Amino acid sequence: MKSSSRVVKPPVLPILLALMISSCYLQATVQDACIANNGLFEIGNLLQMDPA
Repeated sequence: MKSSSRVVKPPVLPILLALMISSCYLQATVQDACIANNGLFEIGNLLQMDPA
């Protein structure tokens, strides 16, 4: 009976770890998207300058 009562408790640590990892990945993808967006703006500005 002791083991069954132990199984009911949810594994909090792995869940927290997974949440932390996923949030870190999400933050990294958002940062990459911002960097890529800035890069596109820079390319657009360079193309508009059109050094004749």
